[in-house]
Amino acid sequence: MIRIISTWIAILSSVVCAFAQQDFLVTLKGDTIFGIVNCTRFGQSQRIECIIGKKKQYFTPVQVRTFRSGNEYYFPVRTTDGYRIMKLLKPGYLSLYAFQMENQITWDGLYLVKKDGSGLEYSGLLFKKRMARFTEDCPEVSRQLEERELRRNDLYEIIDLYNQCIEARTQTQTTTAKRILRWEELEQMVQEIPAFEGQQDALDMIREIRKKIDNQETIPRFLRENLRSILKPFSRPSELLDQLLNEIQSQ
Repeated sequence: MIRIISTWIAILSSVVCAFAQQDFLVTLKGDTIFGIVNCTRFGQSQRIECIIGKKKQYFTPVQVRTFRSGNEYYFPVRTTDGYRIMKLLKPGYLSLYAFQMENQITWDGLYLVKKDGSGLEYSGLLFKKRMARFTEDCPEVSRQLEERELRRNDLYEIIDLYNQCIEARTQTQTTTAKRILRWEELEQMVQEIPAFEGQQDALDMIREIRKKIDNQETIPRFLRENLRSILKPFSRPSELLDQLLNEIQSQ
């Protein structure tokens, strides 16, 4: 019995592996087609050929979302010349693709694409200037390019450093947004208290602190202590304020 089970496990494993390695294509409508997939040339245009048994289907770059051929993944990428099928080499917020240069079937061209859709062809021509401008939303990476600490042969390192910068900035923005929401909660809580002396001053201080958090500025001690003093008689706002100020001081 054990031998039979082991045999079936081996058979199923081989089937799963074969299926996992099979080429496939996902159409723009979301349909997945399994077969042998290749990207070919039809004149000056690219054409994706999908062979299913004895039948062949053909697609243009704007008709597919992605496809796998062998162990490589391909995607349509928008360029100034329209959509072109490119091979994914390195994924991330900034991804690296390979593309077929004019009148070639090999994938020798390199193209950089950000998730916001902006792209740049990797070229030795004015590399420092063009790449520094392309990465200027991460000033440290751009600076290293300008000062030649990062060069043309450091492409993969440039991509890694840029993506790390974007990830850190995104995390900071997310954390800041969450903090601001909690200060807005405190503001709402103070507004709902029946009118009291210093209420408007407290609201103004909360808004000032919220603005400084958004600008990643230091919160002056006098501002924190004055707000504490005004809200001290009110248990719920005072408790929330203490939590918020402790979060700021722990950073």
